[in-house]
Amino acid sequence: ENGGLNVFDAKTRNDAAYVVWLRQYLAEKQARPIWAYLADTLFAVHARQSDAKKVPLEARFNPFIQDWKPNKNKLPFILKQMLRVATEYGLTVDAPYIPEEVRVELPAWAHMARANPTRSRENTPSAKCLRENHAAYTVEALQEIAEQAEHNHVRRADCPCENCCADRAEGCKAPFKCQETANDILANIAGKWNPDVAQYDWPAPERDATRDVDDDGVTEGQPIAFRRDENEGDTLASYYRIFTTQLAITPCDTTTLVRRDAGTREEGPARGTKVTVVACGATVNSRNTSAKGGIAIHFPNGEHEDIARACTGEIHTEERSAAAAIMEAARTVSHTCTLIVKCNSKNAVRRLTSKLRQNEGDGWTTSPDSADIFRQCAATLRKRAGETVLQYVPKTHEHRSVKAVINLARDAARELHDQVANQHQPAGELELFDKPGASLQQMTQRTAHRAIKMIQAAKLNERRKTTANLAKVREALKDHRSDTPTNTLIWTSVKSKDFSRNVRNFMWKGLHGAHKVGDYFVNMPSPWKEYATCSRCGCEESMEHILTQCSDPARTQIWRLAKNLLARKAPLSTPKIGDIWGCGLKQITNMNDKRDLGAERAHRIIISESAFLIWKARCERRIQHDDDPQWTIPAAEVKARWYHVINQRIAVDRLLTNRRIFKRKALKRELVIGTW
Repeated sequence: ENGGLNVFDAKTRNDAAYVVWLRQYLAEKQARPIWAYLADTLFAVHARQSDAKKVPLEARFNPFIQDWKPNKNKLPFILKQMLRVATEYGLTVDAPYIPEEVRVELPAWAHMARANPTRSRENTPSAKCLRENHAAYTVEALQEIAEQAEHNHVRRADCPCENCCADRAEGCKAPFKCQETANDILANIAGKWNPDVAQYDWPAPERDATRDVDDDGVTEGQPIAFRRDENEGDTLASYYRIFTTQLAITPCDTTTLVRRDAGTREEGPARGTKVTVVACGATVNSRNTSAKGGIAIHFPNGEHEDIARACTGEIHTEERSAAAAIMEAARTVSHTCTLIVKCNSKNAVRRLTSKLRQNEGDGWTTSPDSADIFRQCAATLRKRAGETVLQYVPKTHEHRSVKAVINLARDAARELHDQVANQHQPAGELELFDKPGASLQQMTQRTAHRAIKMIQAAKLNERRKTTANLAKVREALKDHRSDTPTNTLIWTSVKSKDFSRNVRNFMWKGLHGAHKVGDYFVNMPSPWKEYATCSRCGCEESMEHILTQCSDPARTQIWRLAKNLLARKAPLSTPKIGDIWGCGLKQITNMNDKRDLGAERAHRIIISESAFLIWKARCERRIQHDDDPQWTIPAAEVKARWYHVINQRIAVDRLLTNRRIFKRKALKRELVIGTW
């Protein structure tokens, strides 16, 4: 769809495999393979020299959740690659809200979220005492020590309180210093990982809908509650996320991410307060460059004024518009009330309800064109204190209000597109409620491979020649279509089954400017440099020159034959290069102003096969006949070759109408008759 061939990339495939190794290494204790425990030892023993001085061996547990790193040069190949992909693709532990049982499970020493990493406390006498005499290695263990001060506790080594006496019995010489050190270490943990940060746990809001529903429930129009407070699990392994530095509302480095504040709400839900809205999205001129999206929000009970506005951005689909409408409705009403949203997009409701866990687990990689808007929408709904209920409402006679709102959204897309302001909520207000990246625990090699390819594709720059050729196609189709095709539509047309395989390859290369002609040879030494010039015309050779301008008699004769054959279908003038590359998109109407599919198919086949025959004739002259400018194919042979190509296509079409052999893949007889 984007002009690529989806070729095999060994590095991408291997990186996806290393991500799966990471998932196995960081699995829950009962699911970890035996090699993972050996890897723990290898990582700890081979810590970098600078980290080894700061973090003693007994305090090194896991380099992925602690602030120390092993020396890659001393590790086996697989472990080295695991470290590389973890760094390259942003492996971290994150969620909008981390349950306390997960926060206290982390190692306390060299904590990954410590606010001041330069202030190392791991080698102080008190820290050594905490590990050796108190066996305190986790945040939970330090919490118990820090909170054990009693009413008769005094700050001295011979404190008579019960806890200090018990600590001295275990070998601690100054229990009060160990308590203070434990407090200092816990206080140095930043953001959502600090065990003392209040995570408000408001009473559950009223349930106005089911929470466990499948896709059939969405299709049937059941009201479904958005899973606002659903946590990943009660173990640390459930919170590992990867690709966080690339797939997020606001991409940032993992160090910044783990030190973010928790996504908490300042108010609780307002019970008994409900607002029902009809939020719809619509698009006009879809699948072309002039596509526009619009949203409309109707309040049946009049709580707010109705809203209608156009959508921003370069990509416009009904799903994106519907997600923008849901997000705008959530921002408009009070965040403490119960919000019931009726929407016209089944896919938008499904992605935010029954498929939400899967989509956030996959990092929204299954819908890359709309990932940004759905991330923001999910974060907006998660930020609300009140319940949010989503319901798909189809466009039927029973829901006339939905039809009216859809028409309002469509009108907004047409009329207000030039006046629209950015309706998205500032990213800084939503990033705390975002789930960046993808879940490592749900990761498969296929999902990882798809995510890596998506990340790499976003880094690619547009090819100059490709962009120019696509523009020529759109320019050539202005008089033959009522709309302007998008790049995706142009690339899809090249894959049409009406083109033979060789022609598809020829046209794909042509759109990319990948044929070795003209400027391909300009910077080469002689004798190859001379290939940049057309030996017959003396000008720089290009595909446009070869197919539409060259003085070769074979080219002129082939286009004359094509013009004569198409005369009874649709008049054909001398085609431009954009007409050739875009021949799969030309629309032809009959006398009744209806599309003539047979004539369109004939145009596709004849134009593409004729252009390919001209290219083969040029290559024959330049390669087989040593680029002799005087050599030409005899006119009779040109005619015979062209008729052979066309007759061969007619014969293949006749064979493909056999339903007994080809079943449902067979061509319709009416289409073949209409073509020829």
